[in-house]
Amino acid sequence: MSDGYSGQHFFGEIDELNDELDKAVGEMRDAGRKKAQTEHDYRVALAKKMWELRACGTPATGMGDLARGDDVVAMRKLERDAAESEYWASQEAINVMKIRVRTVSEQIGRDWGRPNSSY
Repeated sequence: MSDGYSGQHFFGEIDELNDELDKAVGEMRDAGRKKAQTEHDYRVALAKKMWELRACGTPATGMGDLARGDDVVAMRKLERDAAESEYWASQEAINVMKIRVRTVSEQIGRDWGRPNSSY
């Protein structure tokens, strides 16, 4: 143990990382719900705008582009895309935490003579 860490330190660090991981999973759950809700809101706004354009006699060929260019529809799409980015960032944070737990676990194995073990 040349780095001055005790075994207690490593196990405490794993406990902290596991707590962070639990929190991140909860945040990802919330981000997933937000992602789904914003997808719903975008699709509803788009459908409403397309019906509105169709009722005004707009030809079907350009209706989708016109509807997506509407301020309300475009804002819903922006919100949807932002929520999706949050969701995937949450997933990546969880992956990083898993790597950190694995790294500490491997360090414990090296320092305390256990075979290379991971959580």
